Order: sequence, then structure tokens, then C-alpha cells
Amino acid sequence: MKSINKKKIVVTEKWKAASFQDFEIDEIGARELVDRLNELEATTRKINEDIKIVYDVNRPSIIQFQSEGIRSFICTVPAYEIARVAGTEPKNAIFDKNVRRYLGLRGRVNSDIYHTCTNEDTAQRFWFMNNGITMVCDNIDFSRDPDHPSIKVKNVQIINGCQTSLTLKQARDDGELREDVFV
Repeated sequence: MKSINKKKIVVTEKWKAASFQDFEIDEIGARELVDRLNELEATTRKINEDIKIVYDVNRPSIIQFQSEGIRSFICTVPAYEIARVAGTEPKNAIFDKNVRRYLGLRGRVNSDIYHTCTNEDTAQRFWFMNNGITMVCDNIDFSRDPDHPSIKVKNVQIINGCQTSLTLKQARDDGELREDVFV
């Protein structure tokens, strides 16, 4: 430890003499370095989106709830919108806080999702067969414009639904995603 302190003094004196004024050298471990890197990366990976939703002023199509200053919306979104958001740059930043990464189409669940959203016989039932997608954000605004209903979200993250979102994106990229699929 003494040699580290001596090296710290030598470096500090050398750079102070080079007219860098006063500064400090902080010692940090690997965990702190990774935490700082993650914080820095997170500030450059913020995703803001305007997501089109299904909204009908003549029948209930949105559930809103608020408690202790936290607002929530449950709504239906066209699958092509989820696919678009899943492809937002920087790549996969929308999933930074998701509990697991995309597993691809190898597994049975994702291949079933793919089949359901691309098949004429099952596409319209996708909403009923899928458990949805959960997003969190710093701010949300709901536009009730009947011609262009949407939710505007700032610093949004998909925290549950990576498999569904990226499978829908894959189907869209393949040109197979049906327009009558909703989440």
C-alpha cells in the first residue's frame, strides 16, 4: 500500500508541475469502474419514442392508473410498432434493463410467437395468446387525438417482453409480420 501512495504522490506532483492546477487521484476497484462505465453508457443510450396505439373514443380501450405520483397505462399497440421500437438505435438499448437477452428462434416459445404473428389463421388471436410487454419510462404523455393516438415516452425501457419484441422485429424484417397483429 505504501508503494501505491508513493506512486500517487509522484504522479500528482509531476502533473501539478505541468500546470494542471489542483486535482485528485481516486482509487477505485473493478466493480466501481464497471458501475461508472454503466452509468456513463446509460446516459448515452436513452430512448425517447412516440408509440402509436389503438384508441377508440367510443369504447374503453385504455386503462389508466395512478398511485403515489406514478402513472401507468395499459393499452393495445400494433405489433409493427413494437417491432419498430425494438429496432431503435443504439442497438438493443431499449432492453438494457430487461431481465434476460433474446434467445432467438431456436426455442419453442419464440418460434411459436413467430408462427402466431405470421400465420393468417392465428394472427388476429395474437393479443389473446401473448402476455404483453412491460415498459418503464421517466415520463409518459398520452395523445388522445383520434386520428393519431399515441404515447410519448422518455427514457423508455422494455423490462419484460424482449422475446416477444425481438421475435416481432424478426418477423417484420423477414417481411412476414401481419398487419392484424396487436400486443
